[in-house]
Amino acid sequence: MWLDLGAHMVDQLMLLFGPVASVFCTQDFTEPDLDVATLTECLLTFRSGVTGLIETGALTPIERPRWLVRGTEACYEKYGSDPQEARLREGIVGWPEVDPGPVGRLARVDDGSAAQVPTVPGDWGAFYGNVRDAIRGEAHVAVKPTECRAALEVLLAAEQSARAGEVVHL
Repeated sequence: MWLDLGAHMVDQLMLLFGPVASVFCTQDFTEPDLDVATLTECLLTFRSGVTGLIETGALTPIERPRWLVRGTEACYEKYGSDPQEARLREGIVGWPEVDPGPVGRLARVDDGSAAQVPTVPGDWGAFYGNVRDAIRGEAHVAVKPTECRAALEVLLAAEQSARAGEVVHL
């Protein structure tokens, strides 16, 4: 889960908040036959001063928010996964027109008002189409190798932190 979903979450947080300054991570290995963590909790401190917590786990029976963002002016919460995941298991690639996925909720601090925020459609096919076009020399890659490397450094620093039980500075 950490090197799969965790990689996407690290990437998304870095796109929102910039480079990571430090990482503190814990990992549990509750299944003796597995050599991968069944639960990872990773606290990222960004150079921008923002902190983020990523949790990935294979043994979490209670649904938790996929996104929970708390700021000084508002809080955003969203449950559920990308609706493209269920479609992909059915062999269908693309965004569903009938079920656009779970909505988020944005609550303002000043007046306590809350509003639903629809899911913005994603397009995994466009990502892989871009990779294909870049290989053919017809486009530049949308996700730069330097971005991949930066996210990978965070993932590896998190595992180092979990092994050592201490904060790792990047």
